[in-house]
Amino acid sequence: MATVKNYLGVDARHLNINCESAKTDRRLQGILIDLVLEANDFDVPAETVAEEFQTILTEAKCRMRYQSMSYEINEDFLNYDWNEKEEEFRNEAYKTVKTEILLQGIISSEKIFAAESELLDEACRIAHRQNISLEMVIDFMGKELTPIKNDLQIRKAIDLICSNAVYK
Repeated sequence: MATVKNYLGVDARHLNINCESAKTDRRLQGILIDLVLEANDFDVPAETVAEEFQTILTEAKCRMRYQSMSYEINEDFLNYDWNEKEEEFRNEAYKTVKTEILLQGIISSEKIFAAESELLDEACRIAHRQNISLEMVIDFMGKELTPIKNDLQIRKAIDLICSNAVYK
């Protein structure tokens, strides 16, 4: 686990935003996370970045193949130069992995957890949104609701960054 620092009190004065807008706007949250990423220098495992790169490339190819099929135009996919996108995808993979390490480091150092009541509340919201039973959500997510737990911890870490940034 990487030692993460400089995530409390990130300087956001130049952005002309406030705490409430940062807490609700994903784009602004991304900007604040970028500032924290810049302020932290830790190793990002090349093997993990390579795996993420392959995932991004595979997803892009599947999207392109699907779009080509839906428009009955296979030429786009067949003639597409994936080398042009390689650097962009590698940068995206590096940033994704570094962000995951950063957020997991914050979760660990701040001992961020999700209470059982929070997990059940979120599972109920999912059930309501999807118009399915709570039992179906639990069956799909597992009894421990681990995907929901991970998501709540990440949201709390991002909220911590936003709440403690320096505005105006």
